[in-house]
Amino acid sequence: MALVATANAAEPARSTELLAEAISVLERTPALLELARALHAFAGALLRRDDKSGARKALRRAGGIAARCGAFRLAGRVQQRLHDAGGRITGREADGGSTLTAGEQRVAVLAASGMSNKEIAECLFVSLRTVETHLTATYRKLGIGGRPELAAGMAELAGSRSQGPTPAA
Repeated sequence: MALVATANAAEPARSTELLAEAISVLERTPALLELARALHAFAGALLRRDDKSGARKALRRAGGIAARCGAFRLAGRVQQRLHDAGGRITGREADGGSTLTAGEQRVAVLAASGMSNKEIAECLFVSLRTVETHLTATYRKLGIGGRPELAAGMAELAGSRSQGPTPAA
């Protein structure tokens, strides 16, 4: 966070360098919201250097992280800056990225623990089709291909939420 603050006061060329260093440091920490903020600031620095492609890449990553953290104001600012940089906002970015509904969360946790779809349906008193629908939506939102990747996707999602409540940026 100190690197980001220093970058905000630095001259433009040095600012980009400091923000890149901040991102590198934050990627090794559980501070995902701070990483999203640093990526957003980095994208702004890249835009000032007319590097729209690099800015769009940083903004897409920042938007996904912000949405997973529940920082919807920051996600909105990221989306606006992405639009200003000539990027398109995909459906996944617009609907909050990997935010699971309560039903999807329940089904995904049980599926990740090894239960079959039929067992999940019986446990939750829902139809088999409901379980399949929730799993399909979960795979799409987490950007995974299926059940083999579900446990890792859920662990990543839980890790982004384990920081505790964080005020929206």
